[in-house]
Amino acid sequence: ALALINLQKAIEINKKVENNSYLSRNYISIGNTIRTASASALEEVGINPIFRHQISIDFFERALLLNQAGDELEVQRDALNGISNLYANQKDFKKALTYFKQYSIIKDSMVNNENSNIISNL
Repeated sequence: ALALINLQKAIEINKKVENNSYLSRNYISIGNTIRTASASALEEVGINPIFRHQISIDFFERALLLNQAGDELEVQRDALNGISNLYANQKDFKKALTYFKQYSIIKDSMVNNENSNIISNL
């Protein structure tokens, strides 16, 4: 519960200072934390555990919206992976596959960029 409280505080701060980079990462962190938190921890902060998956997806989607320009591939990768996993857990494999494909494209792009940098530094 403490992690959720601290993440909520971080979100408030980053909204105030308009730091979208950190805010999008906070959204991913809270999405992952809600997804894995115990039912009692969620209830402690006023979240009904029955809705954990949809709330997590909402936070991942917020991170994607903040990163519409596409300048932070790590944010996109992590948000898309989180959404894909949540839909897979809900047995909605069509949506899971849709998000997994997007995740794979971003992940491969990051690997290709890293490999290009390594080669250019040789």
